[in-house]
Amino acid sequence: HGTQPLQAIQPETLIEAYCGIGLFGFMAQGLANKIIGIEENPRSIEAARRNIEKHGFENHDIIHGKTESYIENLLGEIDLGTTCLLVDPPRDGLRKAVIKTLQKTPPRHMIYISCGPASMAQNLGQLSEIYNVTHFTAIDMFPQTRHIECIAVMECKA
Repeated sequence: HGTQPLQAIQPETLIEAYCGIGLFGFMAQGLANKIIGIEENPRSIEAARRNIEKHGFENHDIIHGKTESYIENLLGEIDLGTTCLLVDPPRDGLRKAVIKTLQKTPPRHMIYISCGPASMAQNLGQLSEIYNVTHFTAIDMFPQTRHIECIAVMECKA
């Protein structure tokens, strides 16, 4: 049920930061009018673009680069009130530049997916003046290991 939060939010624009091959954006087809992925790994970008072309997703763009380099301009160019930012950062969490950008220009909704619960907790604390966590789930995708995936759905307080 990975798309349930998006069904409830119904964003005009979904920005998928640290998108990898674009899995969550692909799952969100039909739930957002425009989907923009950001990824720095060239092999992941190639796979994402092949999938976009193969499936004819005309509303889906992929930006090749670091989230920290593109997020500020992207959020400055769109209607924040109808945007959902989905982040799936590396285990060490969101970079300071991304946190600062979100503190200045927060999209109305944010979905934070993490394989690093400690860094996620730290980031959620940094964003707590801006966002309320409306839903939180932990998923044990790798039984009998110490790894766990966490998902937080957040709404801007303003």
